[in-house]
Order: sequence, then structure tokens, then C-alpha cells
Amino acid sequence: MVEVDVQFLGGVAVTVFLALLFFTVVVLWDLSLALRSVGDKVDKLEDTLDDGLTDVGHNLEGFSHSSGGGTQLHLSSGTISSGPTQGPAQQGQQPHQPQQPQQAPHQTPSGQAHA
Repeated sequence: MVEVDVQFLGGVAVTVFLALLFFTVVVLWDLSLALRSVGDKVDKLEDTLDDGLTDVGHNLEGFSHSSGGGTQLHLSSGTISSGPTQGPAQQGQQPHQPQQPQQAPHQTPSGQAHA
């Protein structure tokens, strides 16, 4: 039978340990690059989603502030109506109706007032 020296077994053990250590570092490096790539894709998706939501918000603001167009729905106190609600803050925004001028009462020489 072949005799194996202790130094030879020690050399094989150190070589196997260094190979395992090298492959562990390579695998961990590859995992870190993969996670970084996934993180970049998630960031890109988040940015795209934020841009899309911003566009939707701007479009909805444009629809709610437009003067013409179709029916606009308004939410007030849990109910949906097709016209704006007239609360205390919005009453000042109503179109101003012209008032008839008031005439000062005319006095006759006898001192009686006539309208």
C-alpha cells in the first residue's frame, strides 16, 4: 500500500481550504452584484411609478380646473355630486348679480319723503 505523509495531507487540506475560500468569495461577490442589479431595477421602477403618478395627478388637476368639458364630480361630506358644493368658503366665489340702484327718497316742499 501507498504510504501518505502527514505533510502531504496537510498540504492537501490547506489547498482545499484555500479553494473553498476563493469560491466562497466569488459566490458572495456574484450575489452582491446580483442584489445591486435588482436594487437598481427597483429604483428605476420606483422612479417610473413616481413619474406616472405625478402625471396622473397633474392631469386630474387639469381636469378639475378646466372651464369646459363634461360633467365634473365633486366629493363633499361623503357624497358625490355633479356640481360644486356651496359651503361658506365657496359662497364668495359665486358670480356677482347686479343690484338695482337704490334711489334716495325725494322730499317735497311739505317735508314728506317719497320713494
